[in-house]
Amino acid sequence: MSQINQSIMDTTIISSNNEITDEEIQEYLSNPQGHERKGTDMTHFSATSFDDDEIFESTITKRIVVYNFWYASCAPCIEETPMLNALQKKYKDKADFIAVTFESRERIDEFLKNHPFTFKHVYMDRTNIDLLELTMGYPTTLIVCDNKIVYYKYGGPSDKSSPYYEPMLKGMYKKYSEIIEASLKSFE
Repeated sequence: MSQINQSIMDTTIISSNNEITDEEIQEYLSNPQGHERKGTDMTHFSATSFDDDEIFESTITKRIVVYNFWYASCAPCIEETPMLNALQKKYKDKADFIAVTFESRERIDEFLKNHPFTFKHVYMDRTNIDLLELTMGYPTTLIVCDNKIVYYKYGGPSDKSSPYYEPMLKGMYKKYSEIIEASLKSFE
């Protein structure tokens, strides 16, 4: 996690006895980070799919899409990958999971040998990613329902020795699941 995000978390969720409660993690994850994006249309973009070299169009997806903007040497990106894989496994038939990176296929292929990441991977030039104005840091995760952004978060835990590490990953999984479940219920 960046120093800024770690500092925010330090002052936001430490309870008086220096133990982090589930409620504090949920409060942190529910903070207004990216609040101005909530309810706005997802920016359309085109990218190259690593799977088949086809052009990926963000408009041709399921009704629920989890986007993760990341890169291979980003410590929080690496640390959240198993949690994101578990989320993808749970909802693979109900949502699309798209990982967006600016790194080369060779770099990502090498990374995936040691760190499986089960999302569909697409490539965009970093300048084009920046022009989308969706990332304020890495990783950035957006949950989109019917082309509306319903959740936005950037940053994440990176220090396994931190008392925040496990609770944050568990809290992120729980929060993302809640958002996906609520989105699915909106279709009933």
